[in-house]
Amino acid sequence: MNNIKPLENIYLGNKYKFKKIYFNKLQNYKISKYSNKHVSEKIKNGDVIGRYFGRAEFGQRALGNRSILASIDYPGIVEKINKKIKSRDFWMPFALSITDDELNKYFYKNRSLDPFYMTTCYKLKDEIDLNKFKNVVHPADRTGRPQIVTKMNNLEYFDLLNELKKITGVGAILNTSFNIHKKTIVETIDDAINVFKTTNLDGIIINNYYISK
Repeated sequence: MNNIKPLENIYLGNKYKFKKIYFNKLQNYKISKYSNKHVSEKIKNGDVIGRYFGRAEFGQRALGNRSILASIDYPGIVEKINKKIKSRDFWMPFALSITDDELNKYFYKNRSLDPFYMTTCYKLKDEIDLNKFKNVVHPADRTGRPQIVTKMNNLEYFDLLNELKKITGVGAILNTSFNIHKKTIVETIDDAINVFKTTNLDGIIINNYYISK
């Protein structure tokens, strides 16, 4: 019997290049080279940003490469995403991405065998102020559904979270799928640009570029 190796990560989908034609489609917007520091500052200040990077995730979870990202505690973020971007119901919770070391700092341990795929709830520790995670943790039972990010499973996303930690003090981010409610998660760069243009997203990351309104 052959031994089947476990998945190293779930980024098994397609990858698309940012071609010259996209500069024409985005000529009314500001295009700059992507910077973790720049995007982290935007998120800290309340911007909601789409991230379209590298290969797509396999399955129905947005795990950073086809995600909409925002602050875990900036006021009004949940309402902004629900009403002005995704057009979804107010009661639907948001998940989060968090680095492995930060998870142990802020959340109780969980026996889950698959903590990397945003499928299991973790409870915020009693001593942690709920307001620090108010956009991604349920106020009734203090639970959240995190995606744990490591250097091994997504280095580029891990680096973004660590840059965010330098600015905000916490290496965690609100992560929801890059789509409009009831629509499929974006697949092509054209899909991502369409969501950017037709919603109130403040900016999008497309591989090594950052586009803002």
